Parts: sequence; C-alpha cells; structure tokens
Amino acid sequence: MKFLNKFFVLGLDFRNRGFRCTVQHLVVSVCILKVGPFQVVILIIGDDNVFRTPGWDDTVKEIFAKFPDGICLVYGNDLNQGRNMCTAPFLSRKYCEILGGPCPAEYTGEFVDTHIMDTFYKLRYWGYDRIVYLKDLIIEHMHHVVGKAPLDDTYANKAPTEDNRNLFFELDPLRVEQARALVRYLSNGHKS
Repeated sequence: MKFLNKFFVLGLDFRNRGFRCTVQHLVVSVCILKVGPFQVVILIIGDDNVFRTPGWDDTVKEIFAKFPDGICLVYGNDLNQGRNMCTAPFLSRKYCEILGGPCPAEYTGEFVDTHIMDTFYKLRYWGYDRIVYLKDLIIEHMHHVVGKAPLDDTYANKAPTEDNRNLFFELDPLRVEQARALVRYLSNGHKS
C-alpha cells in the first residue's frame, strides 16, 4: 500500500472487494479519502494519469463536504477531454454501496467513465444535478491516442473499443435503474 498525501492508494480488482466492476487488462487504482466522520471518497484512476494540481485532495474534500449524502460525481480536467468526460471520477462509498459498485463488471476498460457520467446525467434529468467539474484541478491523462505516451502492452491487449461501446448501449436500462435508485435514496431525506 502506497500513501499519497492524505489518500492511500490500492491496486484493486473490484470483484475481490465486494464491488461489481473489474477492469481487465488495465492497471487501475482506487484512492480513498476520508471526508468526514461517515463519508469516504473513492477515485477510480488508470495508471496513465498524472496529478498536476497541488492540494487536489483538499479541493475534492471541500466539494464532497457540500454533499453530506455523498451522491455526487466530481472530476477534474484531464487536459484532453476536459468537461466532456470524467476520465478520473471521484465517487462516494455511499454511491458504490447503493449501486453495488462503481460500474458493471462487464466493462473491460473503456466506457467505465462514460457509464458513470451517463448515470449522473440521468440523475440530473430527474432533478438532482450532482455533477461537479473542476476545470483547475488537473489530472492529466497521458493517453497514447493523443501522443502523450507510447502504445504499450497495456493498451495493445485491451478489448476492442467497439465491444465496450456496444456494451455501453446495451446497459442503458441498467443506468436508468441506477439513477432511479439514487433518486429514491435522495428523495428519502438524504438531500444535501
């Protein structure tokens, strides 16, 4: 276990920790930050990201403190997709408990972020805008597609994009149900 500022970082196969998401062929870490006495924040991040903003953990803690129910998606600027995609999403343990994990196990890497973001877009549609984009929080995604890293075995051995894209569309009914589960939780008096 490595300690990183006020977080501790774990290499994690979500299946072995009681979560349903497992990202095969990629190195994924989860950073865990204690925000308050009952709230824990989880960052899902690949090994091809670099934290550029000093004090990023304090910024994330401040945002989550505004949502004591724990239901929000916080993400920073990856210097590639910016606001358009949460390539390194911060989620609460409560979110993962309600949904049974951060994402479905069927994904093999790509579209995990898209799945999470779409779930929060659906939540917004039902009146709960819980997406927080932090433009000045830089977690640079050093992806080979944009020329920031060489193509290596990690990228080369992952499932084809088309498989995960099709899965994303197939799982739309699940995302609807996930958003409904979050609405039920929030509407039962757990509002911020």
